[in-house]
Amino acid sequence: RPSPRALARRVARRGRHGSIRARDAWRGVVRMSASGHAPRSFVTEDANADEMSSASEDRVRASVDALTAALGLDVRHRLTQTLASASTTMLGKMISRYDVTKVAVTQTRRVLSERADDAEAFGRAYDALKTLRVEELDRYLAVVAKIAMDEELAFAVSEAGGRVAAAEGAAGVTSTARGLDYDGDANANATMTTISSSSPGGLGTPDRYVRVFGDDGDERRRGGGPGTASPSSSTKSLAGAFEAKMRVDAPESVRKRASVGKPERTLVTTQENALARLPEWNYERPFLTGAHLGGGAEQDRNVKSLSEYSTAEQELLILDDLLYAMMGIDGRYISAWRGTDEDADYAVVTVRDSRLARVKFEVELGLEASLSALTKNMMPLCSDAATIRAFIESRQEFKHGYVSHALAADMRELLNDWHTLIVQLEHQRNVGALSLQSAWFYCQPAASALRLMANVASRAYHLKGASVLNLLHREGGDHAGDNAVSVLVQRLSKAAAAPYIRAVELWVYDGQVDDPYDEFLIVEQNSMKKESLMDDYNAVFWSKRYSLRGDIPHFIGDQLAQKILTTGKYLNAMRETDVASLATLPPRPNDGLGKIPFDANALIGTGKYADRIGERFELAANALLRQVWDRGELRTRLASMKMYFLISQGDYLVHFLDTAKSELAKDANTIRASKLQSLLDMAVKSASTAIDKHGDDLRCSVDVNQLLGLVGVSGDETIVSPMKVDDRDEASTSGYDTFMLDYVAPWPTSLVLSRRALTKYQIVFRHVFHFKCIERSVCSTWQTLHHIRDRSMTAMFAKLHKLTQRMINFLQNYLYYVTCEVIEPNWHAMSADLDTARTVDEIIGIHDAFLDKCMKQSMLFWPKILKRLDRLKATCLRFARDGERFADAARRAKAEVTDAVTATKLGVLEEEMTAVVSDTQSQFDHLLEDFLNVLNDSGHLEPNLASLCSRLDFNGFYVHGGA
Repeated sequence: RPSPRALARRVARRGRHGSIRARDAWRGVVRMSASGHAPRSFVTEDANADEMSSASEDRVRASVDALTAALGLDVRHRLTQTLASASTTMLGKMISRYDVTKVAVTQTRRVLSERADDAEAFGRAYDALKTLRVEELDRYLAVVAKIAMDEELAFAVSEAGGRVAAAEGAAGVTSTARGLDYDGDANANATMTTISSSSPGGLGTPDRYVRVFGDDGDERRRGGGPGTASPSSSTKSLAGAFEAKMRVDAPESVRKRASVGKPERTLVTTQENALARLPEWNYERPFLTGAHLGGGAEQDRNVKSLSEYSTAEQELLILDDLLYAMMGIDGRYISAWRGTDEDADYAVVTVRDSRLARVKFEVELGLEASLSALTKNMMPLCSDAATIRAFIESRQEFKHGYVSHALAADMRELLNDWHTLIVQLEHQRNVGALSLQSAWFYCQPAASALRLMANVASRAYHLKGASVLNLLHREGGDHAGDNAVSVLVQRLSKAAAAPYIRAVELWVYDGQVDDPYDEFLIVEQNSMKKESLMDDYNAVFWSKRYSLRGDIPHFIGDQLAQKILTTGKYLNAMRETDVASLATLPPRPNDGLGKIPFDANALIGTGKYADRIGERFELAANALLRQVWDRGELRTRLASMKMYFLISQGDYLVHFLDTAKSELAKDANTIRASKLQSLLDMAVKSASTAIDKHGDDLRCSVDVNQLLGLVGVSGDETIVSPMKVDDRDEASTSGYDTFMLDYVAPWPTSLVLSRRALTKYQIVFRHVFHFKCIERSVCSTWQTLHHIRDRSMTAMFAKLHKLTQRMINFLQNYLYYVTCEVIEPNWHAMSADLDTARTVDEIIGIHDAFLDKCMKQSMLFWPKILKRLDRLKATCLRFARDGERFADAARRAKAEVTDAVTATKLGVLEEEMTAVVSDTQSQFDHLLEDFLNVLNDSGHLEPNLASLCSRLDFNGFYVHGGA
């Protein structure tokens, strides 16, 4: 039961211990109240032994609320208010009158006078207050006197103690004071490195503070003499010493010099992902664990030979040794021997080594033949029991996991029955009613059970987790015909699987992984964060954050294990979105997953537990699906992706290209991304896309190192990879070559619109965007040339017009094919499939399939076709640039002073442009004919290509060689 001094220490250290210590302190208050001893600070003069008045009850409640607030608890929390009300009620029933006698008053005055700076002034003040009849004066001074007599408590409630506690809390120090075991939060399963220190922030014994002050301070504290110091002066001196010597940032040498004496503090550092280890004496004392068997430590051969005794005497001697052997102890004539794996049939697992040391029990020669036969029949039982016992001892280490611990615990319980039998046999021997024949009669029924457990112990030594459960399942199958052994295997399986099933229940109902020993069905990768979905193309958060371990228990099966994994994943995704959403799901049943059959003949993945897992899967899947559709607004965000990346409403792109034309024409290294972003935002808001409420999540970039060649061709290999960077010289790239849209998809929409999905959108966008830009360039070139048209250039302009129309026809028909015959039909099919999707994984699969199909039908997965498309685009772009140069040269020629010079220059330009047009037309026709031939050859693989061929060559001009 915590004392008031202990409670004060808790309050002083609440800054560094946090809410856990505060909750422990609150539980201490409740325990103290339940014990029948109420703290004196809660007692008022008006309290009655049987019933409290309303005023007294209000005072107690106010005191409880004050203590609750001091401990750092939320007084408005429903649970805290419930506990406070219960504590107030209990304290009200336990309050008794606290009368201050005259002797107590005299003793209080003497104690406080000895510790006061001015005893006479203290006396005068006390008399003045008594004259004024101040209520509760004597009781108040009694409490002050108790605090003053306990220096540790006095320091804890002083300002200096608060400052030290706050400083140590900032330094992250954990205190463990001697004798204070009320916290009870030590974790025996954690590996701890203990470092002795003497920082006085922990409330140890007053002797340590004596060391800080020195001998003078010690004399003052003991009182007597003119140098007696008051509590206030002691506190000031102590605070000064702490601030000067014991600061958390003080050098280590100064801190050590300031605390000479017994260490009162333990600094604990915990190594993460490290398992605790048993003390060394568990390994160095083999007699504690049975590891001594077979080592000859107990064998004593200084006894008479068995042959020197009569048959009756031999039976008595052998019975005595046999009882010892059953308990795993060497006798005089029956002893344990170690051998190799080949020359022994029975194994004992040593505790220290990670190997199997073979041990068998043997009886000395000279035993009468019939007795020897009976004894040898019982030797395997002794060896099996020793094997089981050694396995149980070895499983005490934490590293073997919960399943092995549970199996060893159940074996220990079964072995207790064996020990009970030994005790009964010993009693029969003591009363003279036991013979070897009767001993064998009593032990024989346990032989099959011991044999089975010994086999399991030997084979399970190097196993853990699901491997142990599968081993038990195989043992059950091997002994399916023996009903008694089958029942025993089912019992062992049920006991060993209990922690595993609890972990499955925690995962299925709460989405939490409790696996400190790496044996559970689910493997958790804490390093993977959901933010990686939007940052990394190769992010595997959704598929690898939680995954199945290699070994799956046979009673679960692969199909049910996958459903268990998915259920927990969905619950964790819901927790990432909104923790409160988990409360909307039904709670865990009282019996968890229900009864699980461990019979070897039971059907895998069937039964009540499988039905409950299926029900939980449906609930989690539907809940997460609602979050993705409603909270994530997936449908409207997919519509945004179609508007911007698939250019279903391309007027925003026309506005953007018109306003950002000069900026995109610059070198990529000189473009200001912020200006381009503002132009894009303005274009989005001024076009039909202004109705999109997610338009603010649209981003753009012109980073020359970011996906410069989203789609490229190298030989006969398909290059559609976000990691492929174009081999073109960065210095020659413009904004048109590097412009890229991006999108910020929040959680949980990022499950569907991940970085991988966005990259596929970007690939399609870059493909269509490049065709759009080339089409604009060709059209702009023709408009420019049309303005400088002259009668003398009629023949050249006729060829120019014909080539321009062919190029525009090719570009526009290909864009129509991609947008209307590829994207739109696939989008409608995807929308219909999304309406029937039942899980988020189905949505992700449908969406990815849509993007892959769009990319494939857009010929982004066809290296031969893609290579020819690039050549055709390059030819069109080169023609547009040549036309612009010709138009500029023609305008300059017309600006000449004389008509003769103008006519001469225009003639030269006409001849040059005619040659360029003829060469470009020949090249374009050849490339387009080659492209159409490849499309026709690939038509049997993709039916949509036939439609594109008919559009590009509607009259058979290229196919029949009309060019």
